[in-house]
Amino acid sequence: MTACTSKPLRSSPLTVSDSDNASDESQQQKKAHDKVLKSGQDKHLLEQTSCSRNVGVEENRPYNQSHPYSSGFSSDDGTLKVLFSPSSFFDVETMPLEKKGPLRELGGSYNNYRLHPEFVSGILRFVNFTIPAWFQNPVTAKPVGVYSEPCSANVKVRGKGYLTDNMKVMSAPSTFAILGADKFVRRKGSLVESSYHICNRQRCLLNRLRLLCSTRKIKAPFLLVFNFVLPWGNFLMYSCRPDGDLGGPFNSKNSNEPDEKALRSFLQGSKLYRDSRLKLISSINNGPFVVKKMVGSKPAIIGQKVETSYFGSIEEGYIEICLDVCKGSKLAHSITSAVCGHADHVTVDVGFTIEGTAKEFLPERLLCNIRLHHMALKKGCVTLDDWEKHFDY
Repeated sequence: MTACTSKPLRSSPLTVSDSDNASDESQQQKKAHDKVLKSGQDKHLLEQTSCSRNVGVEENRPYNQSHPYSSGFSSDDGTLKVLFSPSSFFDVETMPLEKKGPLRELGGSYNNYRLHPEFVSGILRFVNFTIPAWFQNPVTAKPVGVYSEPCSANVKVRGKGYLTDNMKVMSAPSTFAILGADKFVRRKGSLVESSYHICNRQRCLLNRLRLLCSTRKIKAPFLLVFNFVLPWGNFLMYSCRPDGDLGGPFNSKNSNEPDEKALRSFLQGSKLYRDSRLKLISSINNGPFVVKKMVGSKPAIIGQKVETSYFGSIEEGYIEICLDVCKGSKLAHSITSAVCGHADHVTVDVGFTIEGTAKEFLPERLLCNIRLHHMALKKGCVTLDDWEKHFDY
């Protein structure tokens, strides 16, 4: 394995105590997971959720005192531990780039979460997603039905002098790190609009995450959610910022950096401004030529292609961006149909950035990036209602 070529800022070694026993609420998460496994209603779902208990960190293993992440610290009132800060350092290795072999699709993908290890072992291992990360179980053959987070250094974005020379450069590591991903089908007879604003539901991931963080006395991070509203359901990707101030979306140490200015302007901007800046960068990493040609790799201002809605705010601790493909152009429909029709044979990269239209916002930097490996988005899915009913709290 080789490390990503990007060099994040270093900080002090991790100095946190060993993981304590799970709280009552965490035990309820485990029971909810077991309830899903015992229900036997959906074999495909059972295969996927069975991975969620192992996230690459042994459950009873003490923390490595020499781990390269920065240590957590208490907030001003001394009640919540903050694991995300501007001094956070993520040094996660990536898989080697290979031209052949079953693991070549994982080339350039991180081999673990880009998050504080205490957050991973104390919070994420109790959170269930319908789509597992590839590293949750050993992979010896072609990855199928999983996601990975590719290193953004392999993605080209607008460079510092793009407005004059049209030159693109490799992106710095994405600002937000992937937490997880979900897919759901819509209940028959339900309106498409029922798939909007998932974070407003009582048992949504946002609330489950906040409950766990509160129980463990850890400050919950700001959540960035992309919600693809598809003709049959939803695909959701969740991310947070590893180096944000007090777990928030901004980093004060980088306040003068172009990408930081672009992010602040975007999150504080109007819907019209956001629609004109949010850029989708997608490509077929592996798949039939006809699908590759149809999807292409040219970035698109997605807010001008499909109906886009924004929910939440900086103050509310989350932003959910709903991209309604159902109300998109005919081209968007045809691309979606083509990709889903060959889902078992396609590996697709989906990334977002904020378009730099002025010198002060260049070079660009990816917001977040995910890779879906042979993901059957319609097969083996449950409805969101059926999924959430397994969580009893």
